[in-house]
Amino acid sequence: MARHGRTLGLVAALLVPVAFATGCAKKEPPPPPEPAPPPPPPPKVYVPITRAAEARDGSTVVVAKLRERTIAYISDEDDSAVRAFDVATRTELSRTPLDGRPGQMLVDKAGRLLVALRTDQAVAVLEATADERAPLDATATIETAGAEPIAMALTPDESTLLVTTGWGHSLEAYELASATRRFAVDVAREPRAVTVASDGKTAYVAHAAAGHLSAVDLEEASRTVAPIDLGVPGWTERRGGAGLQLFFKLDGDGLDEGAAPRHRFVCGTGLLHHEVTFPARVARQGFSLARVHVKPSKAKQGSAELEERVLAPHAAVATGDAKVRSTGYGGGGLEEAENIPTEMFDIDVIDAAKRARATGHHARVAPRFRSGAQACRLPRAAAVDDARQRLYVSCLGVDKVMEYDASGSTPAGGFLRAIDVGAGPTGIALDLGSRQAVVWSAFDRVVNVFSIAEPIAEPAGEGAAKKKPAKAAPPPPPEVTRVAVAPPSTPLAPEAALGERLFHRAGNTKISKDGRACASCHPDGRDDGLVWSTPDGPRQTILLAGRVERASPFGWLGKHGSLEEHITITMKNLKGTGASAEELGALASWLRAMKAPPRAKQATIGPKEERGRELFNSSALQCGTCHAEKDGFSDHESHDVASATGADVSRQFLVPSLRFVGGSSPYFHDGRYATLGELLEKNDKMGDTKSLSREDRDALEAYLRAL
Repeated sequence: MARHGRTLGLVAALLVPVAFATGCAKKEPPPPPEPAPPPPPPPKVYVPITRAAEARDGSTVVVAKLRERTIAYISDEDDSAVRAFDVATRTELSRTPLDGRPGQMLVDKAGRLLVALRTDQAVAVLEATADERAPLDATATIETAGAEPIAMALTPDESTLLVTTGWGHSLEAYELASATRRFAVDVAREPRAVTVASDGKTAYVAHAAAGHLSAVDLEEASRTVAPIDLGVPGWTERRGGAGLQLFFKLDGDGLDEGAAPRHRFVCGTGLLHHEVTFPARVARQGFSLARVHVKPSKAKQGSAELEERVLAPHAAVATGDAKVRSTGYGGGGLEEAENIPTEMFDIDVIDAAKRARATGHHARVAPRFRSGAQACRLPRAAAVDDARQRLYVSCLGVDKVMEYDASGSTPAGGFLRAIDVGAGPTGIALDLGSRQAVVWSAFDRVVNVFSIAEPIAEPAGEGAAKKKPAKAAPPPPPEVTRVAVAPPSTPLAPEAALGERLFHRAGNTKISKDGRACASCHPDGRDDGLVWSTPDGPRQTILLAGRVERASPFGWLGKHGSLEEHITITMKNLKGTGASAEELGALASWLRAMKAPPRAKQATIGPKEERGRELFNSSALQCGTCHAEKDGFSDHESHDVASATGADVSRQFLVPSLRFVGGSSPYFHDGRYATLGELLEKNDKMGDTKSLSREDRDALEAYLRAL
C-alpha cells in the first residue's frame, strides 16, 4: 500500500507541471477574416458627342456639341494628343494623350470621337464624360491592316468606317458595330483624303503623290479602283493677233487678269498666225476633298433637283522634259516659261454620279492656276458650307484660308477672298450653328476663329434702281481671333522649329524664284514621285524623312560634302537667291528631325524575306556590296552601273539608301521603272535580277519592302 501510494504521488507530481505549462501557454488569436473586396466602381457614364454639322468626312479639326457646349477637337500631331477647345469662350478645355501621332478625326453616330493613329496602325475610339473639362477616355481600338492610317470617312448609313493608310496605300472598310474589317483594297501612293458619295456606291480618294483621284466601287460585287486623271495635258494653240491678246488674259494662267500681254511661247511670222504652247501638268498635293450639291447646268426653272460634286484642291505641276537639260528644276524645254510658275493651284470638280470630271457649267470652281494674292500653296484641308455653296481651303504654304463660291455659277471662277491665319494651317472645320470657321495652325500653335456669315449689304440710296448695277465687290476679310494653346510636352528644338517653317514656306524667293516651297516636292518630307529636268539630267525626287541622318556626300552625283551644301545647291537650281547660314542650319536640323514613315507592325522577316536577304547578299547578285546593311544600305560612293541617259552629265551616281525603298516609286535616278517588281524583272545590270526565277524575285522584293 505504501509503495502504491508513493507511485500515485509521483505520477501526480509529474503531471502538475505539465498541466501548469499547458494551462499557461499563450494562445494564438485566430486569423482575422478576409476583408470584403471593395465594391466595383460604378460604370462610367458617357455623354454622346454630337456633330455640329453634317460631316461624314474626317478632318484634323472637328466641331461638335458636348451637352450645351460647342467644342472644337483638334488633332495635335506634334504633341500626340487631342485638344478640346471651347468655341464660345475661346479657351482650351482639356488635353487627351494618345498612343501615337494622330491624323484625321470624326464623330460617329454613337457619339464617339474616332481618331486615326498614324504611328500606331490603329483607330482610337474616344468617349466623353459629363465633365466637359475632363480628358476623353479611350474605350476601344480598331487595328488597321496597312501602315499609317490617316484619313477617314463614314458611309451614308454610318454603319461603315473607311480608312486610308498613307504608307500602306490602302483603303480599308470596317463595320463599326463589331469593329471587324470588311475589305481592304490597294490604291495609289500617299492617300490623304477620302469621301463617300451620297448614294454610298463610290469612295473618292485623293493622293499627295499621284496625279489622279481613285474612285473605289463600294458595291459588294466589284470594289474596283479606277483613276480619274486630274492632270492638264500640254497643248498648242494657233491664234490671231487679237486672239493672242485674249490668250494672256484667259483664266489667269499664271498671270493676273488684265495684265499687259507678254509675248512668250510665240513662234511663226505674221500678225495673224501665232502658235502658243502650254506645258503638260500633273496633279500633286491632294490632301483634301469636299462634297457640294449644285443645281444641274440645264435645270428647269424652279427645279429642286441637285447634283453632287466632289471638289479636289491640288497643285498642277510642270516638271519639264526630263530628257532636256535645263538651267533649273523643271525648265527642260520650257526655259521661256519663267513667267508661268512651275506649281499652280487648281480645284478639279468631279461629277459624283458619273465618276468623271464635271463638264460645262460646273466644271470650274477656282480660276485655274491663279497667281498672286489669290494663289493657294500647299493645300491641306477643306470644308464646305453646302447650304451656301461655299468652299474653304487651308493653304499651308501661305498661311491663309481661301474662300470660293462652290456653285460653279461664276464663269471666271469663284474666288471670293483670302483670310490670314496663324502659321501652319493644317485643319479646318465649320460651326454652321454659330456661322464660324475654326482653323488649327500647327506651327504657331493657335486656334483661329472667324465668321463665315454673309456681310450685311448697305441699303441702296435713292435713285439706285435707275443706275446700272455695279459689279459686286468681294466681301471684306473677316476679323480673325487667334488663341494660343499649351505647348507640346516635347517641343521641337528652336532651330528645327525654324527649319520646319522655312521648309513649308511658299513664295520665299531665297528658296525659289517661282514660289515653290521645299514641301512642294517633298510633302511630309517624303517625295512627289516625279522626275524633273535639271542641269545634270533627269532626276527623281528623293524621299528625305528618315534618310538624311547619314554620312556625306549628298546629291545624286555625290558631290556635296554636307547637308547644308546640298540645300544651297538645291536653292540655286530653284533659282532662289539663297539662304543665310542660320537658315541653312535650321533647314538641315529640320530634315534630321523629320519623322520617318512608320513601319507596318506585321513587317517581320519571315521565311520569304530571309530567302530574299540571302539573295541580296549572295555572290551572284552582290546587292549588299554597294548597299551594305551596316552602312544604312549605301556605301556612300559613286558608281557607273550603266544607267546614264543621253541627258546626264555624268555616268556615275551616288548609291542611294534603300531605307523605305518599298514606298518611294518610281525607281532609278530617271524613274524608268514604275514599280519595284518591274525593276527586278527588267534589270539586267545590277546583279542581273532579270535572270532570277519568279519565286526568287518575289522573295527579293519582299525583303526590300521590309527595309
